[in-house]
Amino acid sequence: MFRLLAVRGARLHTSARRATRAPLFEITNVTIPGMQSVVGRDTPGLSWTIRDEGRDECWAIVGPSGEAGGAVRRSLCALLLGDARARYADDASSLHPPVHRFLADEAPQQAIAHVAFGTRTSSGGEFVDYSTRYGSIRGEDRVTLLESLLESVGVYIGTVAQQHMRPDPLAPAGSESASGLGVLKWPSEAAKKEAVNAAHAALERIRTSAPLLRIDETLLQRPVVALSNGQTRRARILRALISGAQMVVLDEPFTGLDPPTRAKVASLFSEVHAKRMPRICLVLREQDEIPSFVTHLLRVDDEGRVALGPVASVDAPPPTAYAPGGYDLVLANNAAGLGVGDAAQAPLVAMHDVSIAYGGEPVLRNVSLTLCPGARLVLVGDNGSGKTTLLSLLLGDNPRSYALDASQLALFGAARDAPSNAHVLLQKRMGHLSPELYNAFPRKSLEAGGLTVAEAVASGFDGIFTRRPITDERKERVYTLLSLFADVLVPAARNEQSTPFANVEALAEASFASLTHGSQALCLLLRAIVHRPPFLVLDEPFQGMSTRQAARAREFLDAGLAPSSDAWWLAGMSESEQATDTAWRQRLALVTVSHYESEWLRTCGRLLRLRQGARTDPIPICMTSTIPPPAPSRVLSAEDGPLVWIDCEMTGLDARKERLLEVACIITDKDLVPVDAGVTYVIQTPRGVLSGMDEWCTTTHKATGLTDACLAPDAPSHTAVRTAILAYVLDRVPDVRAACLAGSTVHADKTFLVNEMPELVEHLHYRIVDSC
Repeated sequence: MFRLLAVRGARLHTSARRATRAPLFEITNVTIPGMQSVVGRDTPGLSWTIRDEGRDECWAIVGPSGEAGGAVRRSLCALLLGDARARYADDASSLHPPVHRFLADEAPQQAIAHVAFGTRTSSGGEFVDYSTRYGSIRGEDRVTLLESLLESVGVYIGTVAQQHMRPDPLAPAGSESASGLGVLKWPSEAAKKEAVNAAHAALERIRTSAPLLRIDETLLQRPVVALSNGQTRRARILRALISGAQMVVLDEPFTGLDPPTRAKVASLFSEVHAKRMPRICLVLREQDEIPSFVTHLLRVDDEGRVALGPVASVDAPPPTAYAPGGYDLVLANNAAGLGVGDAAQAPLVAMHDVSIAYGGEPVLRNVSLTLCPGARLVLVGDNGSGKTTLLSLLLGDNPRSYALDASQLALFGAARDAPSNAHVLLQKRMGHLSPELYNAFPRKSLEAGGLTVAEAVASGFDGIFTRRPITDERKERVYTLLSLFADVLVPAARNEQSTPFANVEALAEASFASLTHGSQALCLLLRAIVHRPPFLVLDEPFQGMSTRQAARAREFLDAGLAPSSDAWWLAGMSESEQATDTAWRQRLALVTVSHYESEWLRTCGRLLRLRQGARTDPIPICMTSTIPPPAPSRVLSAEDGPLVWIDCEMTGLDARKERLLEVACIITDKDLVPVDAGVTYVIQTPRGVLSGMDEWCTTTHKATGLTDACLAPDAPSHTAVRTAILAYVLDRVPDVRAACLAGSTVHADKTFLVNEMPELVEHLHYRIVDSC
């Protein structure tokens, strides 16, 4: 009994301690610009408390970036961050008491960090050449991610220490950087010791959290300018978590992240919030999935109505008027011939066995791709899988594209360095929108010489980023496009409701920089298609857009191919222009990237999946090999216990860096009786790849003649061998999962097959027979 009383006493004591913890945020009957009403409340203002309960209470604000709801969302963020003072709804002249009672002496601006994944522009709003990340890196751009992260917490090492003329606390003992010789010296030994301890503590925090964000040591040592969009987002999250802030407001943190990373990031957020290291508050789009660790929501709709409370008590928003895309729809379109392209016409883009490596690290492995007019392809893959590099080659932005001849990379039927593919000409035949372009686009005010909305859209005719006089015909095209989206293109208004412009003329003459982030993204999408290019690349095009904006954009891009009740996208066009627009939509070749299946276009009929730089999307059975396999003398079923014996020769043993040179395959039954003599294929390999082999491989493959065979001009390509091996196995063991992979140390061979022949691995049973 005494023990029971003691336990009850401990519980009461714990409850009392929790009850005395000051709330993270608290407002009572406060006026919020743009807010229409609060569901279930009679008061004109908003009352909202975020309690400091760790795992038991975590909030997310969910709402659009534009319209009335966008103004409410921005106003709430300003209050959360301490950037605005709260005022009572029934007496606007009276200021609300401080809203962050959990803070003692710190100001909110120092104690609360804000990580917004909206636009990031250069100072002054000038254009930034985003394509420089593919070229040589200047000295000032060599700052690595690790150096940048440490600099954000006041620790200067490596290049950053040199730039600031400071001694490096992590430099090896006795070196000039560590001792301060030739630079500003340590003021004292005590100061040096303190700096070294602080540096190691910061380094430990980084290396503890970084793996949870899928940031490994290689990525930490990569220059910041060379990071992909998804890698940059993960790095910014890590920067916020190590900042030492007591609370972090994360604005759209999951956008642009692949599903595995989203799951890991959510798990990390849950862990740090539970420990209050730091507390987390999320700001999400309406279309984002609510993480499981979020317990409470404040949801804002397009009209500015607010509902708040536990997740289960807050109604989900109604589905968008335009149906989502998805993997099954891509397969159905492919079967129906929609979005696959017209193979009878010359391809607009053709890649053949292209491999790219940076600093010895492979980024693309033997990638082949052909896009004919009418092809609509979804490009998918985790962050860092090679998607950005692949797109840079297709766009001709990557300097490596100039080193590839037309047999490896052909843009509009010619090599990248052909006169017909000069930059100025190429830009007129392509349309492009990506997070990098979005961030780089100039955003000066009109007073400082910035672009109007119409000028920003019209810059797409010539692929430029500056103002240029436009003809009446081009102006009409710009105004026609703007009229189709005028009701969802709104200005950013921090302290008042964002409303559409009075008319198209007012929208066209408004400052591009004055629009909401979602409206800017939508304008840049119109910029990408204003000149009706034959080839369009859309990399995460809907980032920052509201649900309405993204739905309208998707419907517009699908228009003319997907069923529709009317031809609204042709409004305002003459009959001849309608015919031109319809023909363009039929011929358009398109590549789109999104980590959200619901955002895929509904007219895509092809899919390319990358994993560690290699294609892992299944090869269609109709894609026959140029090397016909021998006719099967016997077909095995699962009862025969078939074994697919594989033996590979590679450039090395690390499947992350090396590649296949030769594949031999023979099939037996369970009694080890071969069905035939088997096949052996050598893969044509560039001399540059072979020259990078280690000493053992160089000597051995030269002695056996394999090196010379791989260099032979008539040697089959990687794609040809990949399809030939698959065809050989399918002809003899057609049933999925009926055969096991077998061979001597075949577990090592399988690591290469997973990357370079994934459809073969998928066809076989997951068990292997290793005779090592």
